[in-house]
Amino acid sequence: MGGDQVFQGASASRLTHSRRAQWRARWAGEGQAGCVRVEYQPGLPCDNAAVVAAAGRAWSDPDNVGDRLVTACSGGPCPPGELVVASWVFDPSWKSTVLVFHQRFKCWMPPGGRIEPGEDPVVAARRELREETGLTAEPVAADPVLLDDWVGSSVDGGHVETYGMSYAFVVPADAALRGEADQPARWFPLASVPDAAHPRHWSRVVDFAGSRRH
Repeated sequence: MGGDQVFQGASASRLTHSRRAQWRARWAGEGQAGCVRVEYQPGLPCDNAAVVAAAGRAWSDPDNVGDRLVTACSGGPCPPGELVVASWVFDPSWKSTVLVFHQRFKCWMPPGGRIEPGEDPVVAARRELREETGLTAEPVAADPVLLDDWVGSSVDGGHVETYGMSYAFVVPADAALRGEADQPARWFPLASVPDAAHPRHWSRVVDFAGSRRH
């Protein structure tokens, strides 16, 4: 795939309030299920107006992350932790998704990574998508479809929360993938769970795709 080929997202007019309400309802009460523990260096970016704005527009926030992000990224106290984006990639039928094998977690997960200080989260999502899969695409909406967080531990054993913003992308089913040297990227059908798929991320990706097919 040429580097200048950009896959456009679905029209924003298709993303109705009823769909957003249905998507939010799917995650009501899920809480902290599926938390993971890994070693982190604290590094949550602060004073990021774009993150503040995006947090207020997210389709779903089951872990009540938005208020904490707004406080941390608008000059308030910065909790120890990280702010990351995930790029959920689907084919036009919403029946397949792209995952990369993250060596850090030893499992298949959506493309993603840290937001740089001052970086707009949607820009970060596009960047991580390009870096980890070779795909250049626009999200189906400028707003994150999910805010979430999970608990980890810092190198000194302290409590760290990682805050996540997920964006959805649609690309052709035959789009060529170019993963990083140590992080292969692959298409997976959503009808069956891949071996070594991260259960928390996989379940949320599958449910979101199901909501788009209805």
